[in-house]
Amino acid sequence: MSDSQPDLVERQRDQYRQDLDNLRNQLSVLSQQIKQKQQDLIEAEARIINLRQSYDYAKKELDITEPLANEGVVPKIELLKLQRQLNDTRRELTSTELKIPVLKSAVREAMLSRINAAQKFRTEQQDKLNQAQDKLSSLTESAVGLEDKVNRTVVVSPVTGTVKTLYVNTVGGVIQPGMNIIEIVPTEDTLLVEAQIAPQDIAFLRPDLPAIVKFSAYDFTRYGGLEGTLEHISADTTQDEEGNSFYLVRVRTKETTLGHDQNLPIIPGMTASVDIITGKRTVLDYLLKPILSAQSNALRE
Repeated sequence: MSDSQPDLVERQRDQYRQDLDNLRNQLSVLSQQIKQKQQDLIEAEARIINLRQSYDYAKKELDITEPLANEGVVPKIELLKLQRQLNDTRRELTSTELKIPVLKSAVREAMLSRINAAQKFRTEQQDKLNQAQDKLSSLTESAVGLEDKVNRTVVVSPVTGTVKTLYVNTVGGVIQPGMNIIEIVPTEDTLLVEAQIAPQDIAFLRPDLPAIVKFSAYDFTRYGGLEGTLEHISADTTQDEEGNSFYLVRVRTKETTLGHDQNLPIIPGMTASVDIITGKRTVLDYLLKPILSAQSNALRE
């Protein structure tokens, strides 16, 4: 999809440039029409001025010639010519005056067409922009959903190591919650120990609490345990084959071997117990706890 994005953007730019060129050509034609109609209006107004002058001259000439024609000084034919000329001038003047409102209206319509063309272009481009933004928003939401779907299909090991056992290798297979997928032998300089915590003991646990890991293969009183830190607490309980519920926690140790001098190895698969330190109390606190509990219960009763 990323490879096709530059081509898509370039096509959109080409389309916009083509639309813009069409608008410029249309506006140019409309501008020429406006100039032509304005010129027609100017010529018509100038023609009216000339016709009015011609009419006035013809009227004066007729007024002078008519008495002379009646007296026989001027032939009657000259009088008729002047009358016909005056009538033609009046008719042309009237016709030209009637054209003025039409020409003015044509100029206004041409100017309005030019404005409408520009407004139509802006509206169409805004609609295209809105459609593109809606499509982009929809694609962005789809991409987020697809990315989340892809992320949830990718299983990441909590440790770096070598694959020992692959429990699931079916393409398209469905993995149930809590199901083992793969067994990895860690190659890091620390160990990641997985432990099961009863629901009644989970309340006071939180990440970064100190812990002691004791391995059943080595005597704790002699070799001690490995210091570690609580790193992960599962979000919900898991049930074993017997239906017992428990939380899965992971403790990362600071060392990979036991004993200060003997460097006793820790082999994957060894069973261990984990003591997570949630707080410290004095010996007196332990001695007084039964008494204080009994006193509290007695006061409530």
